[in-house]
Amino acid sequence: MQIKAMTVVVAVFMATWTGGATELRPVPNYWCTWATQGATLADNLKAGKIRCPIDAGTQSQRDNLNERVLFDGTGWANVMYPQVRAGLYLLVDAGWDIPEGTASAGPDLSLRGSLVPDAKRFPSFRGTPAGRLKAWKGR
Repeated sequence: MQIKAMTVVVAVFMATWTGGATELRPVPNYWCTWATQGATLADNLKAGKIRCPIDAGTQSQRDNLNERVLFDGTGWANVMYPQVRAGLYLLVDAGWDIPEGTASAGPDLSLRGSLVPDAKRFPSFRGTPAGRLKAWKGR
């Protein structure tokens, strides 16, 4: 599950100017997982990589995100965009920080935005909440 030349981030980086339009810095590019979470839902369910009701809308799409789907040998971080992957930041979208099966409304949804990888979705990211988040760097 080791990813080379890719950094996982949970924020979008934007271009910055340093003294005017003539001094633009290069803009890092990113790939966001949300569309892939939707596009691969049926395949990942069939392969046993996830467990969720296929017809639960965005809940199913959020549930299609875990360590196995993202980082295993055939995980997205290893197979998506091979020709440009080394220059991409990986923007992990909805689902990484909430328990599987969290409804689209209700008290459990308040965990969204916690910036703490869900321990069951990402079991190898151990330790304190800050430590689990640091484990993402360089994956």
